[in-house]
Amino acid sequence: MKNIAIMGSSGGAGKDTVADIITDITGIDYQKISLAQEIHRICNKLSSNPQRNELQAVGESMRDIFGENVWMDLTDRTMHGPTIVPDIRKLLEYSHYVMADCKI
Repeated sequence: MKNIAIMGSSGGAGKDTVADIITDITGIDYQKISLAQEIHRICNKLSSNPQRNELQAVGESMRDIFGENVWMDLTDRTMHGPTIVPDIRKLLEYSHYVMADCKI
């Protein structure tokens, strides 16, 4: 079973909804893992209500420190079994998951 990555250029484009529909239609118990999941986990430990600009700053700062693949590498480590990554936005992320043989 190939993993799936869903790409859209902006938030609110319906990528998570598409992931849910794919799971419902196929009947496959896909694990849904977001690239932003770890950013939210980190920020939620530091603030009760992290703002979008704070989430973006943490995401970019971690890329500057640990390399541009940091969020993909963390996400990939948690992928076990059929997985959907519903928040591909950057060309780098797209290329990474194409190379990982995901359906896009």
